[in-house]
Amino acid sequence: MTRIIRAVVFIGAAAVTLPVAVARAQAPQPPSPRPAPAAEAPAPPSPRPRALPLKVDVTLVKYRNGREVTRLPYSLSVGADGGRASLRMGTDVIVGDGDNRVRQQIGTYIDCQASALGDGRFQLLLSINDSSPYPSKPAELQAFGDVPLIRSLVATNQVLTLRDGQTQEFVAATDKLTGEVTKAEVTLTVEK
Repeated sequence: MTRIIRAVVFIGAAAVTLPVAVARAQAPQPPSPRPAPAAEAPAPPSPRPRALPLKVDVTLVKYRNGREVTRLPYSLSVGADGGRASLRMGTDVIVGDGDNRVRQQIGTYIDCQASALGDGRFQLLLSINDSSPYPSKPAELQAFGDVPLIRSLVATNQVLTLRDGQTQEFVAATDKLTGEVTKAEVTLTVEK
């Protein structure tokens, strides 16, 4: 009989707790707390202000016996935010004869970096490498025979401070063999 009583108690307990458990499972769940609104995504970084564009004109002027014989202009565009620009204009020539021939680069190579200093002034860092064969051998060079001669002007890390529209001579050099003088001028223009 105790078995029967246990079975009745078990069935009775199940009858009482089962509907409660089913009701709980079917009852709508309270809404879960909303996650806190995420902080707004950080704004994208504002674009860097556009660098003030500068036009840098470099002119190489050659003088013979005090008279101007050539004027070669070159132009570069560079940003005034520490920007860099390079210009390469040249060719390879064969120098030497027989088995002693080598290729030599000749031409004009200009490197420029610009920075704004404030109050309308700009700092330029210029380097120039200009080389060319002698067009014809002046009497002073006859001692070198038929060997082609190449003259060269190298000026590196020339620091200049200029304002818009200003021109400045920054290199002057004399060829030891011919006495020809080469001068380099630079003009800075703020592009609008």
